[in-house]
Amino acid sequence: MVEPIFDYQFRLILIGDSTVGKSSLLKYFTDGKFFEIDMEEEREVKSEDALSLANFYNIKYIETSSVKGINVEEAFRSITQEVYDKVQNGEFKIEEGWDGIKSGYSRPNHSYNIMEAEPEKSGFCC
Repeated sequence: MVEPIFDYQFRLILIGDSTVGKSSLLKYFTDGKFFEIDMEEEREVKSEDALSLANFYNIKYIETSSVKGINVEEAFRSITQEVYDKVQNGEFKIEEGWDGIKSGYSRPNHSYNIMEAEPEKSGFCC
């Protein structure tokens, strides 16, 4: 089995009321699958209001749809890239223990040359 290679490990918590699609969003991101439907008619927060709140708190706002696959990967990539950048510039620190950001499995410092194997020669005839 090949060990996963990643620079940092951290937890991401999705927060929201029940039935808003937190699990569906994660399922789409990890598996590319989705078994429910968007409930646009039951929407309780307008996009404009959500964007206004995000601007007030100086945080990103990304509208997503697990059904249509809209911005799902972008949302997760954006968050992880922001965490990565903050670790790189020293704003976030690597911590030991349960909490915080952990070091991941490092990439090897050297490269490997991959060669195609020669077909095995058999002493047997047809």
